[in-house]
Amino acid sequence: MAFISKTPPGACQRHDRISRRPDFWEHSCRENQRSSKPASPASADNERVHSRYLVLGAAVWAAGYTGIYIFIVRGQGNSPAWWYVALLATGTGVLALAAARRRPRPLLILGAFCIALAALAGLLSIGLFLVPGVVAATVAATRPSWRPHTGDPAS
Repeated sequence: MAFISKTPPGACQRHDRISRRPDFWEHSCRENQRSSKPASPASADNERVHSRYLVLGAAVWAAGYTGIYIFIVRGQGNSPAWWYVALLATGTGVLALAAARRRPRPLLILGAFCIALAALAGLLSIGLFLVPGVVAATVAATRPSWRPHTGDPAS
C-alpha cells in the first residue's frame, strides 16, 4: 500500500514530489519561507538605517581614537606623526561622508582601508583599538542593503 498523505496547510510542496512524509520540524525549506507579498520598502529602509549606524559608529570610533592618540603622544612630550593623523582624518571623513550618501559602497571601502592601514601601522602601540572601527566599516560595506531604492522588491 502506497503512502498517500494530504499535505498540511503551509507544508512544503517539494516533499509531496519526493513522495515522503513532510517533517513537522523542518523549517529550512524556501517554499515555506516565501511570502506572497513582496518585501516592504520600510524593511529595506530599516536595513539601510542599521548600516548607516554601523558607518557612523565606525567614524565616531576612529575620530575618538584620533583624539586619544594625539592626547597620549602630546602627554609623552612628542608631536604626533602628521601622516598618521592625516590617514586617520581621511578615513574618518570618508566614513562620515559615506553615511550621508545614497551609494556609499566605494567610500566605505576606501574608509575601511584607511582605518585598517592606520590600525596596521599602529599595531604595536595603540593601533589595536582601531579594530572595532575597521570591523564595523567592513560589515557595513559588505551588507547587501546598500542597493539603491527602486521601489521594487530586491531579488
